[in-house]
Amino acid sequence: TDTNVSNSAGEGVSHFTFTVTPQAATFVPVARRALLKLTTAADLVYFADSASERSVDPQLIARAEGYLTRLMVFGEAAYLNTRQRPNYEVDVRSRHVEDAITLGTEVAFTSRFLVTVQGRRSEVRYDADDVLGTALQRTLNNERHAVQLTARHRLTSLTTIASRFDLFRDRFEYSPVRDSRSYRVMPGVEFRPQALLNGSAYVGYRRFSPDHHEVLPDFDGLVADLGLSYTLLGATTFGASYRRDLTYSYEEFQPFFIDNTVGASVRRALGAKFDVLG
Repeated sequence: TDTNVSNSAGEGVSHFTFTVTPQAATFVPVARRALLKLTTAADLVYFADSASERSVDPQLIARAEGYLTRLMVFGEAAYLNTRQRPNYEVDVRSRHVEDAITLGTEVAFTSRFLVTVQGRRSEVRYDADDVLGTALQRTLNNERHAVQLTARHRLTSLTTIASRFDLFRDRFEYSPVRDSRSYRVMPGVEFRPQALLNGSAYVGYRRFSPDHHEVLPDFDGLVADLGLSYTLLGATTFGASYRRDLTYSYEEFQPFFIDNTVGASVRRALGAKFDVLG
């Protein structure tokens, strides 16, 4: 039950809602030298008393991987057409499309040291008629070109230390004053599922440099991406997550903000086939 569907001030309007997400994943190996993956899904969002909030949100991810002795090459195309809110700032469920193409390679220099390099082009496009004081299309339609370099060293069979470097170039179709360049350096640690802790934790530094310094301020500071879990007696899993990074705003005169997101979860196994999650 959503007690305030529109996130409006004052007394909100309450609706019963649910979302069903069918998903299919297909894997096709090719002569032990390549693997094709296709994932299709769709959020079927239902609101009992508000037909305008209902939606069907399809998603498609296609990935191909090729394997040599110490080298893996990969390519991925992703498509998402959704009305889900993009972040905590935007209250309306605005239809938008996200496209992304990624190409990269992973090289194993030794049995313990790997380097991954990938390039990514992504684009976000909002419908023209969605307005929240400001047209979302005008302030949020953007195209990003990014390069990521990740070096990993396997300390043990369960623990890997890593360092990740990202370089971004953002361009806004209708608001070129928001165009920017930035980089991010994040050392971290990764744990395999069999370890006492499972997941990864990255903490680092980001430098944000807008093209128009007279309009937008620079930013440099702490960023983080953490998701860890611990399983007690093989049946109950406790999880914690934390994210801190820049997020673009729909506001004309407040173009970005720092998004701090903290999460916690508990998952309990109910027999061999079902879990309950809170």
